[in-house]
Amino acid sequence: MQQGRAAGYVPQIDGLRAVAIIAVMIYHLTPGFLPGGFAGVDVFFVISGYVVSASLARDADHSAGQFLLRFYARRMARIVPPLLACLVCAAIAATMFIPNAWLSNTSQFTALFAFVGLGNAAMVWLADDYFSPRVEFNPYVHTWSLGVEEQFYLIFPLVFLVWITQRNRPSALRHAGTWLLAGILALSVAYAWRHSTQSPERAFYLLAGRLWELGMGAMVFQLQGGRKVIIQSTRGIAGVLWVGAGLILAGAILTPEQGYPFPWALMAVVGTVLLIAGVTETAANGTAIALALGSRPFVLVGKLSYSLYLWHWPVYVMHRWTVGIDGPLQATSAVAITALLAAASYYAVERPIRSHPLVRTLAPSRVIGAGIASIVLCVGIAISVFAAQGRISRSVTKATDSWYPSAPGSPREPAPPCRAEFSSAEVNGLEVRAIAPTECAQVTPRPQRLFVIGDSHALAYLAMLTRVTEDLGVSVQVYSNGGCSFANMHRSADTKWMECVRYYRAAGSVIAATAAPGDVVFLAGLRLNRLGDQWGAVDSAGGYTAPGSDAATQQRVDALAETAELVGTVGANGAHVVIDAPAPIFRSAAFRCSDWFNRSNSYCAGGLEIPRAAMQALRRPIVDSLVSLSVRVQRLAIWDPFPVLCPTATCVASDERGPLFFDGDHLSGTGNAVVYPSFAALLNRTWEPPR
Repeated sequence: MQQGRAAGYVPQIDGLRAVAIIAVMIYHLTPGFLPGGFAGVDVFFVISGYVVSASLARDADHSAGQFLLRFYARRMARIVPPLLACLVCAAIAATMFIPNAWLSNTSQFTALFAFVGLGNAAMVWLADDYFSPRVEFNPYVHTWSLGVEEQFYLIFPLVFLVWITQRNRPSALRHAGTWLLAGILALSVAYAWRHSTQSPERAFYLLAGRLWELGMGAMVFQLQGGRKVIIQSTRGIAGVLWVGAGLILAGAILTPEQGYPFPWALMAVVGTVLLIAGVTETAANGTAIALALGSRPFVLVGKLSYSLYLWHWPVYVMHRWTVGIDGPLQATSAVAITALLAAASYYAVERPIRSHPLVRTLAPSRVIGAGIASIVLCVGIAISVFAAQGRISRSVTKATDSWYPSAPGSPREPAPPCRAEFSSAEVNGLEVRAIAPTECAQVTPRPQRLFVIGDSHALAYLAMLTRVTEDLGVSVQVYSNGGCSFANMHRSADTKWMECVRYYRAAGSVIAATAAPGDVVFLAGLRLNRLGDQWGAVDSAGGYTAPGSDAATQQRVDALAETAELVGTVGANGAHVVIDAPAPIFRSAAFRCSDWFNRSNSYCAGGLEIPRAAMQALRRPIVDSLVSLSVRVQRLAIWDPFPVLCPTATCVASDERGPLFFDGDHLSGTGNAVVYPSFAALLNRTWEPPR
């Protein structure tokens, strides 16, 4: 080993960790301040590769078995206790304050994978891109990088073992470990290069796309061990350090979200390599950057960096879900709480357990066993907490019957004429949800059927459709494709829209071959541009002004012809067709703004109400198009839920009856109950025998 400072503790390495965690925390708090701050994770990866190599080198004289066991025991004692404490606390807080919604429905899945070091695999499985909106509301997303490191720790000691056992041989085999590592790095670079554009989630989250970064740190250590990168000149070291610092700064400012991690992570990775290679040389003493990185504030933050990384993301996410994180007061609160929790984690969990005499004297195999047992126990705790959400939650949304149209309804008094039986099947490659009447004691099941085609709003009518089955004895079949609204009076040439057209043509063909005279086909969907999504408001230009523009008018003309063709298809065998007119829409989601702890969130400033006149003006071009369509197509009726959802001068998302909407445009369970009489009346009129 070289005679520099790499043989022992190097405070500048902790200082470099401080740089990485500060960049990451700034980016996650306010991305505009440091657009490429996520490159701080790349800095962590390189440091980990170097530090792990140094840790392994200390056990070079042990047998292969002890070499591996001692390393895994140290990693278990270092990583697992703080991680488990953070995950269990985050699971409890999330269960108490985060409602179930599309925005949060992957969080628990991610958490369970994170406990076993597979948080990155969960993100790939869920196809949640790191830069997508939903990621910002998942309190466990940050564990993807811990998963990468933990998987690296499993395989890298075997590679390092080759280097240790062969490095002193006189033959060419003495370079076997270095060449093996170089080959692995090359394969990882090739994988990252290819998948950074073809499948970015895989390149970003998986070890295969990140191994080259960790391996670069390990390569520096191996080269230092072979005295390959020793720089004797203080001026030369200073130059290396300045170049390294400049590359990291450039990476934190200039790194784009596309083409990542390769090639854009190169700036942060190469910069970190240069800094590590520089500060671990004795000649670095007295240089400006070495002095800065070795200063007490940087070293202290570096020592806390693991705990800071663990806690900052759940704290930020909980702020987004509750009081918000956009204002200076909320941002300051998030940082302060993070610092307090990180300090508590470091001084009460991380350091005491790692340095405890029992951990130091216990056989490595027992330390590993204790760690595994702790993981199993905490997974059980998390599963129990998630299962008890209905009792633990502090949110009003725990009243599932009122908020969720898909929730099992409460027993009705008196009992409905029929019991609804649910099932799902695949027909010609399309998923179909079926609701069938059974045990009908007071009504004869109707021979007519109700077919439903639509986007997520078709499923948002599920409670209403269930009552149709229970009260009228009608079988219901639902074809739903989220984000694809059938007959939405908008038209686009993008890929997504064309996929929607193909889906609905396929569904329409299935229904046309199945429906009989007298059946009803209900076309459900969102036909207005949203004013807000579950994660934020949209530009007003997409709301009030767009429907009246020349471009929007032409789109409706084109869509009208296309819709007439599709409506004609589903009604070709004598089926009646019903289209719902636009319901009110809002800028904020009711489920995010109805609790005492989230009403002041800046997201909720858009409000849960809108003037009725403004809403009427917004939907008038769509209603006119639907009326025009009904004139051209026989057996086509328009069902308008707007009057019952907005009976006064102001449309509201919630009134004395309860929440009418779940988010900014999907109906709630209560909303379904409110519109049901109107929809049932339309069906009864359709099926009345002619007089």
